[in-house]
Amino acid sequence: MEDEKKVLGFFSFIPRGTEILLDFFFLDPIFKKQGLGKRMWKAAISVASKNGWKAFQIVSDPHSLGFYIHMGAELVGFENSEAMKMLQLPVLEFKIPERSRIGRAA
Repeated sequence: MEDEKKVLGFFSFIPRGTEILLDFFFLDPIFKKQGLGKRMWKAAISVASKNGWKAFQIVSDPHSLGFYIHMGAELVGFENSEAMKMLQLPVLEFKIPERSRIGRAA
């Protein structure tokens, strides 16, 4: 997501074993609380849907947990941070709604 001169945010997916992981989901903090995170989330769902994925996982910063839950992701567990061994990171799963996958490969 970008305006005319600046990248406002970005996201990317990667395979992780048999799962798909939302590896990055970043919005410049200056632009938070303006609806841009929700627009980016919808764009991420669109990408996932177009790829025929039924779900994807998120290993979240603990401070972002509320956003992902608000967007419909479910907390499924925790895992240790690779950077900070004592930090437990929330692991969430988002299931792509059926209506988003209609007419796409499953």
